[in-house]
Amino acid sequence: MTRTLLAAVLAVSLSVTAVWAAAFKGTTTNPGNKFVAATFIPTATRTSTPTPLPPTPTPTSTPTNTPTRTPTATSTPSAPVLVQKSWNTTGASSASAIGQFWPSTPVAGDLLVVVAAVNPASAVLTLNTAGWSSIVLNTTTPSTYLWYRAAVSSENIAVIVTLGSSTSGAMAIFDYRGVTGTLDNDGLLRGGSGSTVTTPSFSTLAAKEVVISCFGAAPNKTVSSWSGSFTAEVDIASTAAGTNTELACADRITTVAGLQSTTATLSNTTSWNALMVAWQ
Repeated sequence: MTRTLLAAVLAVSLSVTAVWAAAFKGTTTNPGNKFVAATFIPTATRTSTPTPLPPTPTPTSTPTNTPTRTPTATSTPSAPVLVQKSWNTTGASSASAIGQFWPSTPVAGDLLVVVAAVNPASAVLTLNTAGWSSIVLNTTTPSTYLWYRAAVSSENIAVIVTLGSSTSGAMAIFDYRGVTGTLDNDGLLRGGSGSTVTTPSFSTLAAKEVVISCFGAAPNKTVSSWSGSFTAEVDIASTAAGTNTELACADRITTVAGLQSTTATLSNTTSWNALMVAWQ
């Protein structure tokens, strides 16, 4: 029975296949009437366009503040001190002016001192800047002059002494620090002669003062020594024939108030004019 059943199923299957084949068999010669197997055409996969990233911001540099230079404060010494000095002469010929530069620009408040000696005595001397106080010996040959004042801001780098006429002379400039520049005392001695210059003497009112002693001589002679604890600072001379002029200066810083005096020993006898000045 089983075999009979299988045979029947097989017969039915063959019959169905024949019916499907007949149904899809083309009825004309047109290929379009025939079943054509479909060809699979893959659909292109859409590639998504990536969203662009925002640009990386360029870091902005933070400006660095330029530090402001703080001026170096000029220290005030505990006692007055000679900061700088310089000198010049008219040389081997006469001239109508003498000038000299400060080695460095003086600091405001420093005591500035200018000393000059000229031959003949009739010359009238002036400076190239204003504000100076003067002490003058101009009655005999050689004329001896001294000017002083406190240095100002942006001080002129040069000092020029106008002689008033063509003459022979010498000049020196001094810069002291640690002193107010207030005149304490001064002394003048005119018309001296000999191989020893005795400068005027006086008493100072306070300790730690600047005392300067100078003289002009004609004809010029060299100084061998100063007394009274004075330090020789300048000994110069012009060399113009017949009118040569010497200028010599010494100074000291006092430690106590009291009498100030000094003498200068010369190489030979000559005529001279001397002065001494003190500042607190």
